[in-house]
Amino acid sequence: MEVFNHRTKIVFGDSARDYLKQLNFEGTLQGGTVKACIATDKVVRNLGLLETVTDILDEVGYTYRIYDDILPDPTTEQIEIGLKHIIETKPDLLIAVGGGSVIDAAKAIMHSCLNLKKALVGQYSVHKPTFVAIPTTSGTGSEVTSYAVVTNAETHVKIPISDEDMLPDIAILDPIFTKSVPPFVTAVTGMDVMTHAFEALMSEASTPFTDMLAKEALNLCFNHLENAVHRGDDMQARTQMHMASCMAGMAFNSAGLGIGHALAHAIGGRYRIAHGHANAIVLPHALQFNLIDHASGGVRDKTLAEKMANVTRGLGLTDSTRDINAIKSLIRKVERISENIGVKKGIRGAGVDLEALRADMPFLIDNIKRDKCLETTPVKASDAEICRLLFESY
Repeated sequence: MEVFNHRTKIVFGDSARDYLKQLNFEGTLQGGTVKACIATDKVVRNLGLLETVTDILDEVGYTYRIYDDILPDPTTEQIEIGLKHIIETKPDLLIAVGGGSVIDAAKAIMHSCLNLKKALVGQYSVHKPTFVAIPTTSGTGSEVTSYAVVTNAETHVKIPISDEDMLPDIAILDPIFTKSVPPFVTAVTGMDVMTHAFEALMSEASTPFTDMLAKEALNLCFNHLENAVHRGDDMQARTQMHMASCMAGMAFNSAGLGIGHALAHAIGGRYRIAHGHANAIVLPHALQFNLIDHASGGVRDKTLAEKMANVTRGLGLTDSTRDINAIKSLIRKVERISENIGVKKGIRGAGVDLEALRADMPFLIDNIKRDKCLETTPVKASDAEICRLLFESY
C-alpha cells in the first residue's frame, strides 16, 4: 500500500495575492483585530515586495509585526528569535514572504512553536497561527513541503528537519513576486527545481502520482528556465517556472530526494554556497552515478535506467531506442542548460580551493552519510564513491 497526501491549499496565477483578503478569522483569540506576523528578509523589503503584502493587510484592517532579519541559509539563532516573535505577538496569521530560506525559517519557527506547545500543555497557551507561504523565487518548492533546512550557527552544518505539522496551510503562487529576481538567482533556483524533479523520479519511494508531477516540472524547466533567466520580464516563463517549482516540491515531499541533495547540503553548509547553486554543481554527477556504472560504462540498474530513458524520450530530448544513449543525452541536456544560464561548473567555480576540499573530505563524507535525503536514494554510495563524487564535482 502506498499513500500520496497533499494538505496545503494552493492559490496560483495573476493576483493570487488577493486571496489574503478572503481569509476568515472569526473567533480569533483576540476577539477583534486579526494579528499577523510576517517573516521575510531585507532583500524582499528593499525590493518593495513586502509592500505588496502589507498594503493588502492594511486594506483589510489586520495589524502586523515584521521579522525581516532572516538571512540566506537561516541559522538556529534566527529560529529562536523568530519563535520569540510568535510567543510575544500570539498572531492569528504567520506569513512567510521570500525564497526558500525565508520559508524554511518560518517552517522551523512553526516547528519550534508546536513543540513548545506540546511541552507546555496545561501551563499556558501557545497559539498555532494559520501559516501562509508566499514564495518570491521559483526553486525550493518549500511552500508545499514538510521539510526545512537550517544551519547550526556554531558548526555550520546544515540540518534537515521533517515534520508534517510544518506544512503551510496556504501557498500563494503569484508570479509578480518573482519579476525582480536577478538572472543568476533565477538560474540557480531553477536548477534546484530540476534537481528536485530528477531525484523524486529516481527515488525508491516514487509513485505514479509523484512521477506525474516530477515529469511535468521537468518539462516546464526545459521549456521555460532559459527564457526566465535571459528575459526576466517574460511573465509567461516566470509563471511556468513558479508552477514547476511547486510541482517538484509536491513530488519530492512524498517521494523523497537522493544523494545529489546530500552532497549539496554538505558543500553548501561548509562553503556557504547557495543551495540551488550547490545542486546545479552536483546534479550531472548525481545523475551519472545513479544511472551509469562507473566501471563498465553501461547502465547501473536496468529498471531505473529504462524509466529515466523513457522520461528522456517523453520530453523529446532523444529518439534513441538504447537506454544508455538516452541517459547520456539527458545528462548532456542538463549540462547545456546549466552552462547556457551562466552557472559555473564545479565546486571550484564557487571559489573553493582544491586543498581545502581535500582537507575537508572526512568532514564532508561524514555529513553526507548522516543526511536524511539518503534514505530514499536509489543507489547506496560507499565512502570511496562519495569521495569520488565530490572530486568529480570539483
